[in-house]
Amino acid sequence: MINGEFDVADDTLPFKYLIVTEMACDDMIVEQNMPRLINDPTVYAMCHGDALAVIAPYVGSARFIKARI
Repeated sequence: MINGEFDVADDTLPFKYLIVTEMACDDMIVEQNMPRLINDPTVYAMCHGDALAVIAPYVGSARFIKARI
């Protein structure tokens, strides 16, 4: 699970309080690459409703959906 906050400020998308769980999975590729993805200098993001798509051409992509509490 990945949890945290983000904001839209000018042309940046700063993440705050990012937590990535490292559960005992056979393959930790997602957990290991998440920091690389959101910190990559080529990353860009698209927002639509409660969803945020983050794409870094040479790293990968992720889709974040706002939790309903």
